Amino acid sequence: PLVNNVAEMERLYTFNETAGFLWEKLSAGTTTESLVTLLLDNFEVERDRAEADVRNFLDKLQEISKL
Repeated sequence: PLVNNVAEMERLYTFNETAGFLWEKLSAGTTTESLVTLLLDNFEVERDRAEADVRNFLDKLQEISKL
């Protein structure tokens, strides 16, 4: 969850499988490079794509002030 309780919810964000995976790992304090490595280890993806996906995910979180 991105908020502590339902009363604080102004918006609901949904994640695709990859973003949900990244969110769980980020919540555990994983570094950006570790997120890329985790994508490479858990999904069939090239390094360039994994790096771009992680960057885009982190950029989106910054846009919504959740990072």
